[in-house]
Amino acid sequence: MGALSDEPPIRVRNGSMKITLVSGEWVASGQAWIPLAGTNAGGFVVVVEFATRSGRRLGQPVFGTEVDVSYSDHKTVKFRIDPSTSKTRVTPKGILKKTADKTLVHGLAGRGYITGVKVKDRGTSWTCAFGSRDALSEIDIYPLPHPRRKQRPQARRKK
Repeated sequence: MGALSDEPPIRVRNGSMKITLVSGEWVASGQAWIPLAGTNAGGFVVVVEFATRSGRRLGQPVFGTEVDVSYSDHKTVKFRIDPSTSKTRVTPKGILKKTADKTLVHGLAGRGYITGVKVKDRGTSWTCAFGSRDALSEIDIYPLPHPRRKQRPQARRKK
């Protein structure tokens, strides 16, 4: 799936919770981390990539305005949109360590794992739980385009 807005997609990998921007850089903003470039005011498309014996399997895309990723130490990282700046905010800042321009990390590889992801949209929610570190490969979080922004043209399939 390609970029849907001018804010970069985010990948959350299992093991230590590794939150990576596909492009750009994380910057501190108050009590949150935000992508330096781009905006997002439409919400998120979330795709869970399950680990299987034969490789990886993509789940169905889920749409929402809030995303919570839980870790085995009972900490939860939240992805929200700041209505005043139209930026994705990742909290709590204090449990995430910036290890590179594009990467935030929580936990230690081999010592914990992502236990669940919850996507909320107004009054509804979708939840997926993981009972072991081997159940999940990664979670892709794609920002939706700003509603006042003109949509980029879609590529047409060749017949």
